[in-house]
Amino acid sequence: MVLVLALAGCAAAPEAGPTATPVILPVARSAGVLALPAITATPSPTPTPSPTPQPIERPDVVIWWPVDLWPIPGSPASAVLQAQIQDARDMLDLTIQVRERRLDGTGGILSALRAAKDIAPASMPDLILVPRRNLAALIDAGLPVPLDDVLRATLGRDFFPQALGLGRLHNNQYGIPYTLDIQHVVYREAAFSAPPATFAAVLDSGQAFAFTTGSQTALIQYVAAGGRLADENGLPVLDEVPLQTVLEFYDQAASAGLIDQGVLDYAAPTAYWDDFLRGGLGLAQVNSTFFLNVRPQTAQLHAAPIPTLDGQGLTTLDGWLWVLTATDATHQPQAAAALDWLLRVNNQAAFAEAMHLLPSQRPALRLAGLGDYADLVEDLLEEDHVIPASAISPAVTAGLQNALTAVLNRTRGPADAAAEAIAEMR
Repeated sequence: MVLVLALAGCAAAPEAGPTATPVILPVARSAGVLALPAITATPSPTPTPSPTPQPIERPDVVIWWPVDLWPIPGSPASAVLQAQIQDARDMLDLTIQVRERRLDGTGGILSALRAAKDIAPASMPDLILVPRRNLAALIDAGLPVPLDDVLRATLGRDFFPQALGLGRLHNNQYGIPYTLDIQHVVYREAAFSAPPATFAAVLDSGQAFAFTTGSQTALIQYVAAGGRLADENGLPVLDEVPLQTVLEFYDQAASAGLIDQGVLDYAAPTAYWDDFLRGGLGLAQVNSTFFLNVRPQTAQLHAAPIPTLDGQGLTTLDGWLWVLTATDATHQPQAAAALDWLLRVNNQAAFAEAMHLLPSQRPALRLAGLGDYADLVEDLLEEDHVIPASAISPAVTAGLQNALTAVLNRTRGPADAAAEAIAEMR
């Protein structure tokens, strides 16, 4: 075929031109088959595989700690807490993560728990620390784990009985008390030679006094005078004679110039504390947290129960509660171990003393450096001296406050104010 093509090319060439020499590419033959030259491709570089992302290992115990109870960084209280958490990690051989969280609002503990429960259960904490006022909302959201069986050993510690009551609702123990707050008064030695225990002692002294609107002082005095908070059916109630007795005390005090209308605007002891220190007041209602914070600078001040009709010492109780949110069999015992460590008597006493708070256990109270103040606290925390928090209803509190406001504003006398408050309860 090659020869034929060559001859044809010669025949077709013009006579006058030179003979063209065809360029023939060499082709290899193999058994009658044309073998074309191989084309060698440059290999692409082999891509380096991306490392497989490793799952983040969850700590053994995750604790959400509220900002309100978080020690100031660098303070002695911060050092105490950090040391206790590190000791728990070392001694219990657990990875413990403590996250500081806001209590309320978007991103607060309650809203974050509700979201995590349905959307990201793996991000749920195992333990949270909350004030008692948040407990009912947590229970309604199905978040806390009942503790009667899970933390039976911890519940067997020497807590004040009414302190345990702070965490009990619907016949279940949902919270374990950590720190407490009670109501009482302070008085100056120059104003009173002895603690003013009764209404008569306050009125006879001629000393002005003040209290906060949210302190439930009048409620304490009403119960001490024999007033009920609920009837035989469990419904809120106000009794006429005890209520009128308390209102008459405030009416006489106002008439004598020992108390003025400004008391209705006092939201915290800070509103009248300077006046008290200057001698303008002889008696002032405070809570234990406030008193423990100012106590180092006020050596001449003494604490006493809130004055009542016959001198019976009563108080109300509030506090911070540990709540268990871990639901699986692995994290529950780990969380229980971490909590039990923080509630060891020495640990609780050290934290409470550093934070100027009352511990919830009897032995810790004696180790918290409170001196003779511990005697008053221990007496007021006895079961028959504490008005159970679960017994105080918003309706009773509002009724008492409205009646007291009417008397101090001079719009109603004690009898009319009491009758009106009782009628509104029906």
